[in-house]
Amino acid sequence: MKRILYICLAVAASLTAFAADQSGDAKAVQGIWTPAKADLGGQPMTEAVLKSISLKLENGKYEVSVGGNPDKGTYTLDSTSKPKSMTIYGTEGPNIGKTFPAIYALKRDTLRIC
Repeated sequence: MKRILYICLAVAASLTAFAADQSGDAKAVQGIWTPAKADLGGQPMTEAVLKSISLKLENGKYEVSVGGNPDKGTYTLDSTSKPKSMTIYGTEGPNIGKTFPAIYALKRDTLRIC
């Protein structure tokens, strides 16, 4: 089954991610995601860039690769907030030591992160 990821990146070019709360979302987000669409600074990313992005979410840890450049860290989900939110923390790569608050929406096999 194909899993689709939509990303809205306001500032950073590298994709980051999220995970583990008490809801079904924590389990549902786990796996490997590939972007179908992404914006950076309000501009759509090219098809070539989209094809170079891969995101793996597993047990509160993320691994993302953009053009072969790895970024790793941890994530937490809060499915009780409105909108649902996540906190992303970089532990290796270009986002080491950085914390990113984000919102997300999960519907079937489509995940949107902003």
